[in-house]
Amino acid sequence: MTSDNRANLLCVDDEPGILRSLRRLLRGEDFNVITASSGLEALEVLAEQPVQVMVADQRMPDMSGIELIERVKQEHPRVVRVVLSGFADIATILSAINRGEVFRYLGKPWNDEELKTMLRQCFIQYRLEQENQQLLELVNQQNHQLAELNGQLEKQIEAQQQGLDETVSNLKKIESGLKMMHGIVQNIPLPLFGIDKHGQVVMANARAIAIAGERLAIGNRLADIVDHDVEAKIQQQLKQSAVAGVAAADPLSDEAEYLAVEFGRVSAFPFAIDTRVVGGLVVVKSPNDNPAVHNIACNGSLGQ
Repeated sequence: MTSDNRANLLCVDDEPGILRSLRRLLRGEDFNVITASSGLEALEVLAEQPVQVMVADQRMPDMSGIELIERVKQEHPRVVRVVLSGFADIATILSAINRGEVFRYLGKPWNDEELKTMLRQCFIQYRLEQENQQLLELVNQQNHQLAELNGQLEKQIEAQQQGLDETVSNLKKIESGLKMMHGIVQNIPLPLFGIDKHGQVVMANARAIAIAGERLAIGNRLADIVDHDVEAKIQQQLKQSAVAGVAAADPLSDEAEYLAVEFGRVSAFPFAIDTRVVGGLVVVKSPNDNPAVHNIACNGSLGQ
């Protein structure tokens, strides 16, 4: 076992002299040198501590270098594997290199500087493979996170689309209701128009427009339609109702006051939503109309 954090080189050879030579040669390198005298001993070392590079002699009695390397590839695939051998085993070693079992081959006897350079390259190769593996894991992790985010985004879009569909459906219902209300207002057998709390015309049915003319265009102000005195009385009535917080209890009673204007007579009644006065409903009568008849008609149409 090693006591520092340097990388580990495992040298495997059945000749003690070879192992001593390797220890002596590599003493100044930036990695630890661990030795094993057989393939079985090498596998025990690999099971007990981390090893980055392994150099194994080809010709050993219990297990050849290639056999050991094949076991190491299966059980410790990240270890960079190097074989030492004489010329007689070159065909076997080249076959192992082609199969990806051996990273480098070095012949015996070796050149010291060539051996050091090759081992340094082996440790660089190990670090590169480690970095590639870390990058691959990081990419896979980010892809997983991205997939989760995409799934969440799809759910949010689906929920928003569902909410939008509901909103569109509600708007269509409101539009349908408004169209129905417009049809009802247009077919009420009384000339009438509506004003908001600022005195601007927001609605007028066909019978009112037929009597008052173009002055009842949507957007015109009450002051453009009736005299100043009449406008003041109507505005005062709406303000009083607003202060009271509710509309008149019976706005279309026989006591309703009709004010003379250029095109007939008008009577304004506060219009409230949830007890909040938002404007007024103005009923128009031509000079020849019977007030009693219209009052009965108004009470009937709005009271249903």
